[in-house]
Order: sequence, then C-alpha cells, then structure tokens
Amino acid sequence: MPLIAIATIALQILCGVHAVRSGNVWPWIYIIVFLPVIGCAIYFFAIVLPELAGTRTAHRARQGVVKLVDPDRDYRRKREAADLVGSADAKRALAEEYLARGQAGEARELFESAAEGIYADDGVILHGLARARFATGDFAGAQEVLERLETVDPGRFDPPAELLLARALEGQERNAEARKAYAALVPRFQGEEARVRFARFLMATGEDAVARRLLDDSLAFAERSSPRYRRDQKEWLGEARRLLGG
Repeated sequence: MPLIAIATIALQILCGVHAVRSGNVWPWIYIIVFLPVIGCAIYFFAIVLPELAGTRTAHRARQGVVKLVDPDRDYRRKREAADLVGSADAKRALAEEYLARGQAGEARELFESAAEGIYADDGVILHGLARARFATGDFAGAQEVLERLETVDPGRFDPPAELLLARALEGQERNAEARKAYAALVPRFQGEEARVRFARFLMATGEDAVARRLLDDSLAFAERSSPRYRRDQKEWLGEARRLLGG
C-alpha cells in the first residue's frame, strides 16, 4: 500500500478517535470518512486547532467553520436540552433559535410555555414572547406583553422593546398612539432603524414632508459618522434612500 494511503488512513483514525472522545461524532465522522484529506483538514482547523490555541479568535474561527459544515448543530443541541431538561431557560434558548429560523409559531408556543410560574414576569422571556407574538401577526398580544414588561421589569423595557411596541400599535392601526411612541423613541434610539421606520409610518399616514426631513437627517448624520457606522446601518440607510426615491 502506498505510503500516502497509509498516512491518510492513520490521519482518519486519529481524527475519528478525537471526534468520538470529544463528542463531535455528528457530522464529523462522515466528513472524515468520505472526504479523507479535506475532511481531516477541516476537522483539524475547526475543532483541534482552536482547542490547542484556546484564543477567542480561534474559537470564533471554529464556530464559523462548524456553522458552515453543520448549520443545524446549535438547533439540535437546544432542542435536545429543551426536551431533556425542559427548563424555562432551555425553552427560551430553543424559542430564540426558532425565531432566527423564521418559525414564529413554534417560538411562540415555547415562550408561552416558558412564561409560567415563577417565570411569568421574567423580563427576558417576556421580551421574547412579545417578539414571537408580533412575528405571528398578533399585534395586540405583543402590545399586552410589552406593557406588562414595562410594569414588571422596566430595565428590560429598552429602546428595542419600545420600538416593537410602536410597531405593534402601528400594526393595529392605532396611529395616534403609534406616532407618539415613535416620536418619543427616535431621539434616544441608537442607529437609524427607529427613525427610518417612523418615516415610513409617516409616509403611510400622509405626512410626507415630516418623513422626508427625518430621512434627510438619517443620511446627513450617517455622512458625518464613521465608515463603521455606515456599514452597520447599511440596511436602514439603503431603505432611507429608497423611500426618498434615490
């Protein structure tokens, strides 16, 4: 047998043993077996090297490769934890995963289940439940949860929660209340999302002149800001230009 073949088999065995001992069987065993050289190289850089290096950068690199090779890994782990442990925190973690995957109905069910007993007034869970209700189109339900959040845990009623409340009011066509909520929030919101959403609301309700001033303010502020800020706000600056017709 050629030396290179022997070396490849030995490398596969080493990587396979490491995968089994470290609990990284799925999907790495299949990658190691069916992509002998490339698979072992990926496994080394994604799993072994970060363990040896132990740095934050190496850890991020590993997470990126793992996400690319096995995008459902976090989802499987969170689902297993929710099934086996069944704690409110495990349900919340899985619900967040469902929201990220666009499965709002499943997320809502889990958040509703988690927001019981001693966790009925948990700020993190209530915020998640409001987002899940909003994502399912239950704007009144989202408003109800957000108002409860503001009462039981004011510290968690942060600007993103306030923005969600304004959007929930808008979704119910409670325009006067939505306008008031947006207007109060915009000066305090970091980033351009609140200002652009408010401008879009104003255009929809016939206040084009006010909306255009807001959009002009967004673009002017971005021009005076750092390149990093413009990169971070690229989505909302693009929407501002679209709304202005440019």
